[in-house]
Amino acid sequence: MKTKDGFFKDFILILFPILMMTSCSSHSDEELKILIGGDVMLDRGIGRVIDNYGVSFLFNGIREDLKSADASIINLECPLTDTLIPQHKKYQFRASPVFADSLLKNGVTHACLENNHTHDQGELGYKQTLESLSRAGIISVSSNPFSPTKIEKGDNRIALFNANLLGNSQYVSYWQSQLSKAIEEYKRSDKKAKAVVILHWGDEYEPIHSQKQENIAKLLVGAGADVIVGHHPHVVQDTMRLGNCPVYYSLGNLIFDHNKMARHKSSLLEISLKNGKLKTSLHELRISNYRPMHNSSDQPRYNQQP
Repeated sequence: MKTKDGFFKDFILILFPILMMTSCSSHSDEELKILIGGDVMLDRGIGRVIDNYGVSFLFNGIREDLKSADASIINLECPLTDTLIPQHKKYQFRASPVFADSLLKNGVTHACLENNHTHDQGELGYKQTLESLSRAGIISVSSNPFSPTKIEKGDNRIALFNANLLGNSQYVSYWQSQLSKAIEEYKRSDKKAKAVVILHWGDEYEPIHSQKQENIAKLLVGAGADVIVGHHPHVVQDTMRLGNCPVYYSLGNLIFDHNKMARHKSSLLEISLKNGKLKTSLHELRISNYRPMHNSSDQPRYNQQP
């Protein structure tokens, strides 16, 4: 006859596998969803809109989208700083550090800073931008390719690599080489993780990507990139697939004060990961009164499933 201890041991032996199966099942059912938007600049004409209506006015059309994702990422094209140390360049932007809180309230969780305006107010302005974002709870996407920003949910893992590839040929060659090595190393160390590469590149206002962009994309795909996303041209560029990697050469502006009609087209890239399967969908937006809004048809233009 079994003792109470014996019955208890049998009960544990039966229950433990069930609990493990339930735990594994719940993890496998989870889906990681991230959204990536285009260029965001909160100075100049946008600054005047904010003075009259507030930051939230600008996000009315996409706020719920951003909040529904596990992570929502923008390319922040202006330092958030009180520092005024303008650099010697044609366009110099700056916005209030308090806007970081407003970005978070409207669903932004991550900001890419590898672009040609991050240092518009010098190194001090850049440091204050990092501090402002951090205080608000927004993650600055890592500028170190060998230490990418990681987003995880259950067993789903995505690493964000962010680089500014504007500059002379020597600079660009160095950084694309470093980026390629970093992606290779990361994918070797974690074969289940996906590498999403966000690049500041290309020619402004050109709707078709350049051969230079394509050559860089091919190099990074060879290194193991799973998705490549571009910023900087201020217009939505074309999309292509290189092997199993979708390449979105430019998402266009998200919030900017450009007035030409070609720059009124925008997009949000949705990336989802579940059970090792990556899906991407590009949602078309239109800019109306400086605000990104959904088109009447909310079907994604591209749905790519590597």
